[in-house]
Amino acid sequence: MCQSKKELRLIRGATVVCFLFGILGVGLSILSSSRSILFDGMVSFIQSGFILLSGVILKMLYRGETEDYPFGYSAFEPFLIIIRVTIMMSFNVFLLYGSVKSLFAGGYQIKADLALVYAAISVVVCFVIFMILKANAKVSNSSLLKAEAINWLNDTLQGVAMLISIVIMLVLRNSKYAYLSAYADPVISILLISCLVPTLVRQLIYNTRELLNAAPSDKIQNNLKKIIQIAVGTYGFKDFTLYCTKTGRVITAIVYITLKQERPIMELDLIRGKIIESMKDYWEFSDIDIIFSLDPKWMDLNDPPQFDIVEPDEDDTILA
Repeated sequence: MCQSKKELRLIRGATVVCFLFGILGVGLSILSSSRSILFDGMVSFIQSGFILLSGVILKMLYRGETEDYPFGYSAFEPFLIIIRVTIMMSFNVFLLYGSVKSLFAGGYQIKADLALVYAAISVVVCFVIFMILKANAKVSNSSLLKAEAINWLNDTLQGVAMLISIVIMLVLRNSKYAYLSAYADPVISILLISCLVPTLVRQLIYNTRELLNAAPSDKIQNNLKKIIQIAVGTYGFKDFTLYCTKTGRVITAIVYITLKQERPIMELDLIRGKIIESMKDYWEFSDIDIIFSLDPKWMDLNDPPQFDIVEPDEDDTILA
């Protein structure tokens, strides 16, 4: 099975599971009067919608470049994740406000047995989905699958936190501190949101950097440089300079290689092809351009213009 079809099957499977969790969560939240389960169920509904959109984006990525998007659709990947994270954070703020308000209003009681069953199912299923997505994301270098894996890991941790909190609530109900059990569910909701928000913030920062054409990690850059360095030594070149960015799963790289002496164009074309193949073996989703030159000074023409900042004299009049 090709990689694109495999990813689509994983995304569709995750969508179905997420949607079913949404139905289960909302249904049990009504029966148990639990806002933490309602929170989990509503998050699952929102996530299932975005997972469906991930499938659409995935098809666009494998479609390649078009006249409207000559460099492909790689930017849609971090763009979707940014929208998703922004909506999730807004939803979390709304639920956090409701939970804090309930906490100061004296809390409320829930049916712990139903909440316990939901939390147990959630932990097992979410952890299995997380492991499957994590393994496949590592193989495919898919930002979408990595984002999905992180979300399912968050769901797993939320389920664990919910289980622990429910057990504590049951212990409190059978002790002299039974009055504190009314505060358990809003506290659970606050803790779940507090654990989720830092991860969402990190996702937002990471994908915003990618959308703004930031460089990939030092590890990726160093591995690419090693591949080029081997080629420089093998073919007797003088030096090289690498510029690269990462948008979603796609790396865009421009390599300037300085020659020691003139060489036939056909020979350089063959070498260029071998270097690109080696780089693509390391990172399949890459757009690479290799430029050979005898004199690297011309590369300064590609740099953006530099403007000197002139400090105004004391006698200068600055108009408002």
